[in-house]
Amino acid sequence: MSNGVELNLIDPEGRSDFDLSEVKAFDNNLEVLAGKFFLRVTERAKALGLINTGRMLSDENLKATITRKGPSTQLDMYMTYYADFVNEGVKGVKSSRNAPNSPYQFKTFGMSDEGRKSILRSVTDGKMKASDPSKVSYGKIGLERKSQETANQAEINQREAEQIIYLIKAYGIKTTNFINDAWKDWVKDLGPELPKILGPRIAAELKLVNK
Repeated sequence: MSNGVELNLIDPEGRSDFDLSEVKAFDNNLEVLAGKFFLRVTERAKALGLINTGRMLSDENLKATITRKGPSTQLDMYMTYYADFVNEGVKGVKSSRNAPNSPYQFKTFGMSDEGRKSILRSVTDGKMKASDPSKVSYGKIGLERKSQETANQAEINQREAEQIIYLIKAYGIKTTNFINDAWKDWVKDLGPELPKILGPRIAAELKLVNK
């Protein structure tokens, strides 16, 4: 997924074509703006306790690109598509109460091996925890129920991970709006930030871009 802005540069002196070298460190400053957006996203995620959600906010999953066509310059800021599931939430197979307005919905109880390993890793590292791994009905997800007292720690972790997977798929992922809220705050700050980038001789028409 990506959010971005399109800047249609305007020369107040009436020239239809001009050299962007007139704008000091233009691209570098746009990258700084992108960095501020990602910082807002990360701060929102931390405040909501989402920072341990896999590698969603790792550096390789936060990227900015700048494209230019004539007087139009577009800054796009990309995040892993999974981030939008956490942002918008996902309706569950059994209930949509956690994300009633989400465009996404789980259709089955299945999950990829990579997803299962990620959740098990988070459980093992203490970053995710189910309410009570001993009470889940494991017959629904194909696991033989064992006494928690006799199970070793690896088995307990596996059971806990399977409970979390079941609950996620059944009841969905709760809407957080952590990207939407960060985006609104970032756009609000563009007003005072853009004149610093463009300088006194160049203005810009601003268009917001969401993909």
